[in-house]
Amino acid sequence: MLLFSAFGDFLLMTMGFFQAINGAGNSDWSPVTTHQMPATSPNAVTNVDSTPSSNEVSLKWAIPNSNGSPILHYNVMVGETVLVAPTNSFFVENLSPDTHYK
Repeated sequence: MLLFSAFGDFLLMTMGFFQAINGAGNSDWSPVTTHQMPATSPNAVTNVDSTPSSNEVSLKWAIPNSNGSPILHYNVMVGETVLVAPTNSFFVENLSPDTHYK
């Protein structure tokens, strides 16, 4: 039997009991074993919404699953420059009109 405990958006630990069975019968159950699952990198950002004006854009996105470790910040790439956003929204200013940004 395995038991799982969840905390927020990640698996905190697993607990298991084990038993061996052969033709003569069943063993006693094992002591409880536990294992804490390590955190992994967050899922990708999705559902990005932008509201542009002549030389600026407001960006907002869905908060992704953090997979066990809080998201510290987001990187936003504008042209070849990486900017840091502390939350799931960002305002980019001083853009050139009629210019494509990635």
